[in-house]
Amino acid sequence: VPLVGLNAVRDGVFRGLKEPFWAILPSQILQPLIVLLGVVVLLYLGALDKENVLLSQAFALFILFLFSTVILKKKQPSSIERTQPFFKRKQWLSALLPFSIINIVSVLNANVGIVLLGVMGENESVAAMRVADKGAQLVNLPLVLIGLVMAPYVVAAWSNSDKAALQRLATKSSQGALLLSFPCALVFIFYGEELVNLVFGQEYGAISYAPLVILTIGQLFNVFFGQVGLFLSMTGHEKITLIGQAASLLINILLCIALIPVYGSVGAAIGVSVGLLVWNILLFLLLYKYLDVKSWVFGRM
Repeated sequence: VPLVGLNAVRDGVFRGLKEPFWAILPSQILQPLIVLLGVVVLLYLGALDKENVLLSQAFALFILFLFSTVILKKKQPSSIERTQPFFKRKQWLSALLPFSIINIVSVLNANVGIVLLGVMGENESVAAMRVADKGAQLVNLPLVLIGLVMAPYVVAAWSNSDKAALQRLATKSSQGALLLSFPCALVFIFYGEELVNLVFGQEYGAISYAPLVILTIGQLFNVFFGQVGLFLSMTGHEKITLIGQAASLLINILLCIALIPVYGSVGAAIGVSVGLLVWNILLFLLLYKYLDVKSWVFGRM
């Protein structure tokens, strides 16, 4: 846990320095590769069990911490050694609670369907939902990566009261993300069962395909509405973001409870997707109200 936090701080510093490549490389690319290498080594040595896999995760985080620290020393401005630091402790502490709750609610939103399936459904339904969720996350990946890159630019535009720049960032980011996500979504919708069979095995294709299509459509709407949460959070409206997250979680839970007993993993996928749609519509409206910015792909330039 400390290594996750320290690496997140370094990623944030890289984004603040407008070095998105170094912010994305460690956590999004190097960490999975190091873990994969560790798993292959464990498999070769005949020591592949859950304890050693967790140790390989911790080892990967430690390597990334050292790597990011070295790169940060080279990338930070030379003037930083002569700069007297100052801290906005009161402002930061007041923002800490809502940001923490946002992250907690976000994790719950992402996993509540699987958890409720485990409580109310069968193991087969849990497996189907887990596979479908992992696939649908690929549709949302371009939006996540673009958000990592553009966050400091949103802060800079807001600090300069440049609403035109905010609108351009919102429109271009949502259009770029949709351009990358749409082909992936089409592949999952038309060839999802075959892909699941290929990657996870024949027993998963039939049970995962319907949830995968539903979650893919939900993520496509998520990309369509753009960076609603990021724009609100990066401009000091994190409490509004929390309202949208909480509303989404409530609807997610209620729909899952109502639909899982009848439809299993398909019901859970519907609950998650509808909750995601509500979150996006609500925050889209709030973003327009407070910032006069339309974050979807049809936003004015």
